[in-house]
Amino acid sequence: MSDGAKSKFKDARYIYFTILRDPIDRFISEWQHTRRGATWISASLRCNRQSPPFKYYKPCSFFIDNNNDDDGNINTTDWLNISMQSFLNCPYNLAHNRQTRMLANLSRLECYKHLTEWSQPVNNTTSLTSISPVQLALLNSAKHNLVSVIRCYGLSEYLVYSQYILQKCLCITFKRSFIEFNKLSFIQQRLMYTHAAIARSNLSSNVLEKIANVNRLDILLHNFAEKLFTYRLVRYLLFDSSLPMHFKRPLYTVWAYYYKYKSDTPLRILLFSNLIDYDNSNSTANTSRLSSFSYRLNLFLTHLFIRKGSVPVAETVLINENRRWRKKLAYDLKA
Repeated sequence: MSDGAKSKFKDARYIYFTILRDPIDRFISEWQHTRRGATWISASLRCNRQSPPFKYYKPCSFFIDNNNDDDGNINTTDWLNISMQSFLNCPYNLAHNRQTRMLANLSRLECYKHLTEWSQPVNNTTSLTSISPVQLALLNSAKHNLVSVIRCYGLSEYLVYSQYILQKCLCITFKRSFIEFNKLSFIQQRLMYTHAAIARSNLSSNVLEKIANVNRLDILLHNFAEKLFTYRLVRYLLFDSSLPMHFKRPLYTVWAYYYKYKSDTPLRILLFSNLIDYDNSNSTANTSRLSSFSYRLNLFLTHLFIRKGSVPVAETVLINENRRWRKKLAYDLKA
């Protein structure tokens, strides 16, 4: 790279944004990717320009019992067909609380010295008093960066709202919409047909609880992110001149309630209820969802994206994606 190019990148002002995902779905997705053979063997783990000492981090393949070769030697490069239990049991698994760790400033937390402590299971709780000081420091660092360093972010559960916030925050228009929009596909949402969502429905409640326990920091971070996401979304909507008053009036009402009682429950019910229902797909429930405020608002925003130049995903593409994921999952779970 030339000196001029280096100087140009050195002086550039970077804007950071991200998409957060449901922690359990994200963990299952990484497990699925790993059991297909992904190892990130060529990637280097760095912090403060140094790799972590072996005593602080060891690849999980050192602890996997079911990856022995014919001579009984542990295969350190291939996690093919790793079981969920082995994936959960590895004390150095970087998949544990990955979103929290990647958002935190590790250079101020002694890098990977406390990796195994960050991964310690935490039972079902929403109280910060139940987690260790080391875990709390990691969580607080991630929250701080989410508020002050990351310019804006989206949530994969709410793709229409996420596209709206990112476009407003970054002053851009995405060439392709995040979601194909019609009545059927919107009710079901694309995330319901991800590999992880299909696999999740086949896992026992005991396994799902273990996944939640080793990703407790991610869950607490996601809860915090949802509240901040709701606050920012309402702020953008209330000051958006393109939004009709029949959408703004209910928002003003619940916004006043939020300020008076410091509760975002009415806001969340208004904006997010009836968007996703995994268990109920009967026609009566569908009719109720189609008349809900959240559905009508998402419909309006999607048409707004199209008017500004975003191209919706073709329904045939969505159907083909769903078919491909189902076939891939059936193939992967044969072993």
